[in-house]
Amino acid sequence: MVRIIVLIGILLINTVWAATIQGFVYDKDNKEPLIGATVSIEQLKEYTVTGLDGSFIFKNIEAGTYYISISYLGYKSITQKAIIENNNIPIKFNFLLEIEHTMLQSVTIVAHGAQNTDANARLSEKTSMQVINVVSASSIQQSPDLNIANVVQRISGVTLEKNSSGEAQYAILRGMDKRYNYTLVNGLKISSPHNKHRFVPLNIFPSDLADRVEVYKTLTADMEGDGSGGVINLVMKDSPNAFFVNTNLGIGYNSYFIQNGLSTYPRSHISMLSPREQNGKTYTASLTDLNRDLGKISETNPLPNSNIGVALGNRFLQKKLGIMVAANYSNLSKGNQSVIFSESYRQQTNTPVITSMREREYSERAIQNAVHIKTDYMINANHSFDWYNAYISMNSFQIRQTTTTNFSYNYDPENNKYDLNYQTRLQSNYQNILVSSLHGKHTVMPHLEISWASQYSVANNQTPERTHFNLDRIQIDSIANVYPDADGSTIEWAHNTDTDLSGFIHAKYKYTYNTLQFEYKVGSMIRNKERTNFLVEYKIRPDGIQVQGKDFNTIDQISWKLSNPLQGSVGPLNYDSQELIMGYYGMVSINHRLGSIQTGIRSEHTNQGYFQYYPAMGQDSSGAQIYTDILPSIQCKYTPTNNTNIRVSYFKSINRPGFYEIVPYVIMEEDYTEFGNKKLKRARIHNIDVRYEYFPKKTEQLLVGVFYKQIQDPIEIMYTTVNRRQYGFGPGNVDKAQNIGFETDIIKYFRVFGVKANYTYTLSKITTPKTLYQKNEKGATERITKNQTRPLVGQSPHTANIALLYKHDSGIDCQLAASYTHDRLIVVSDFYNSDYWMSKTFQLDSAFEKKWKTGWSCFLKVNNLVNTPMYYYIKIIDNENIDLPLQTTLSDKTLVRKDIYSRSFICGIRKNFITN
Repeated sequence: MVRIIVLIGILLINTVWAATIQGFVYDKDNKEPLIGATVSIEQLKEYTVTGLDGSFIFKNIEAGTYYISISYLGYKSITQKAIIENNNIPIKFNFLLEIEHTMLQSVTIVAHGAQNTDANARLSEKTSMQVINVVSASSIQQSPDLNIANVVQRISGVTLEKNSSGEAQYAILRGMDKRYNYTLVNGLKISSPHNKHRFVPLNIFPSDLADRVEVYKTLTADMEGDGSGGVINLVMKDSPNAFFVNTNLGIGYNSYFIQNGLSTYPRSHISMLSPREQNGKTYTASLTDLNRDLGKISETNPLPNSNIGVALGNRFLQKKLGIMVAANYSNLSKGNQSVIFSESYRQQTNTPVITSMREREYSERAIQNAVHIKTDYMINANHSFDWYNAYISMNSFQIRQTTTTNFSYNYDPENNKYDLNYQTRLQSNYQNILVSSLHGKHTVMPHLEISWASQYSVANNQTPERTHFNLDRIQIDSIANVYPDADGSTIEWAHNTDTDLSGFIHAKYKYTYNTLQFEYKVGSMIRNKERTNFLVEYKIRPDGIQVQGKDFNTIDQISWKLSNPLQGSVGPLNYDSQELIMGYYGMVSINHRLGSIQTGIRSEHTNQGYFQYYPAMGQDSSGAQIYTDILPSIQCKYTPTNNTNIRVSYFKSINRPGFYEIVPYVIMEEDYTEFGNKKLKRARIHNIDVRYEYFPKKTEQLLVGVFYKQIQDPIEIMYTTVNRRQYGFGPGNVDKAQNIGFETDIIKYFRVFGVKANYTYTLSKITTPKTLYQKNEKGATERITKNQTRPLVGQSPHTANIALLYKHDSGIDCQLAASYTHDRLIVVSDFYNSDYWMSKTFQLDSAFEKKWKTGWSCFLKVNNLVNTPMYYYIKIIDNENIDLPLQTTLSDKTLVRKDIYSRSFICGIRKNFITN
């Protein structure tokens, strides 16, 4: 009994005498908390990493003398003695780390790694003259996101437009369609691989190549003036201050292929150039000129998805020369299903009537490559250069299989009597972007700085031998047979190239008068853009009557022959376009400890034209639009305390037509007819922003803002009608619109827990005339026009994001991220109450990472956890539709499309190697 009492006493004494060592690690210069710094006690061989607020803690430390070491990339390591006495009083430290500097005569080289931290992102938001949101590389690495498109969706006011495979592709900022924003790489615009428009697909950029992603929501005079919704700037990895290597390897899977195989086709015999391009436009093609594996499809179990990334950098020549090289490779299998309904308009009831249903299955393999090289050289403290080069490619190979049910003719499912059409599309698509830019910065006088930049950028989009096969199921009496369609099978070659050559120069003069700091800035830019587009189509038809099950079983067994014209069909999608933009600006900034004001004016001259090789009958082969815009701006920032800002901003912006939108054409696409509009005008927009900002700690924030946009001649894609049917769509100007919104961002950390949340409310109004039918006094049906008010295309009234974070001392990082988007308008119809809407969406993603002191870590990223379908609908319904498939899915609405995607995950390892 005595021994037990003694033992308990010893344990109690040890417990009482066990102390706690805790504290914070900050940047010495700006007092920002450093997240993820390594804190170790050498004698105990114990270590931890700082939490989301820069804090650390060691518990149950016995009495004694210890040495605590702190290390962090880009900072000088420090060690400090800690003496623990026989008591339980916590020992507290605040460590201040100094950025690693290297002095060379009058040259100071500063570590480059700091700009990729959360603390630096908050500092940029705080000190910028503009309304801006920043996502750091640190946040990107901890998030579930693998490409820039998914990163951007976490920012307030951002919604995403997805492609046919369900992958986020384009950003809609503050309810303004993708056409109203533009993308920069290191501050400069790049070419777009899109065959008709100027916007850049964000999913083509791997997320691990970026140091940070900046979204500017207001424009200053030194920025190009066509970013009414906002500007997305990708700041790519910069050279570090010491030798640095980061590698990662991940493998994963898409849940779609648990129950489905991956459909593939041979690509070795695909010709990148059409017979017309190889042999001349008068060449008569034959089947021997086409792919010898025509229609050969197989199904296999896909290999796991893979993602490989590596980045390495260092400084040389006494730290004057910095080089960063980064590369990424990914190979992904994707699959999804869609159901699409076509409809016509019933005059008697002013309601849509479903005429057919297309059930589609997509199977795709996507291979992405990216290489990024950044070189900077500092001659001395007054002169520096940097040279950036990048090559990014996205190659996809997709099979789309469609079954179309015709409801308007011979439809009697109870007696198994209905007509079907089967379509198979084989599509290989090759996209790439090449960017090379050279920057210089020179201090020519104590207060005068000259900076300049030149850039060459080219984007290519090539789709060789895109093949459509059509088979018809025709029932006569009780016999149903499947035949190749005599008219509907085609093979086409399409490609386009977009080339930019740009130059910029800026001069900045600073001086101080009493407590005021003045900055004058002037500059100019020029960009010459040239775009070429090519499309040729060859028609194939069955060589005689062939019946499935008798003459063939699979598509590759069908006997085909070429139809006229044997030289291939060409049309208005064969064109060249050019665009010359010249810009000039002047601006002045006045800074005081209580705030800043910046005002400026910009002039942009646009000369945009086109030449069609095969214009439509009665249309000119060429045309142009020439205009000049004067774009004023003013930014005001009041700073009552060191951690509070109140901003008020105004700027005027424009939105130019796309390259092909002003070409007068009519073409038949797969699912619709499309037309151009040579009278399309640019939109002009007045923008006002007010935002309150509070930064309680260096990594925390509370942002609350409102914005207003008045749009003159907004450009929207609108449907027109012929014979009561949705005939086709094309661009058009509407008289005017307005867009009002409120947004808030919150970031808060509680030691090991954190929360990032944002919410945006947007209300836009635009009134357009719509077609409506009614009975006149004589009882006859007549067509009338009635105005209807609606939101802008793509604008959702409610968008929200929330991410819950957990960071443990043992090196475990967890994140659960949710995104919500309310219903939004997708396509404007010519008929009253017949616009196409997308239903609300909710996406849940998660990420987990475990880090070790050795620099190794393992990670897991899971996307689309809840896997909710995406619905498109018309707000009214016709009673005749209720008995058709899926038409009761959405009550009191006509379902026009349903997309079903799938979950995906990737897990892997990462290694960081750093030397000071």
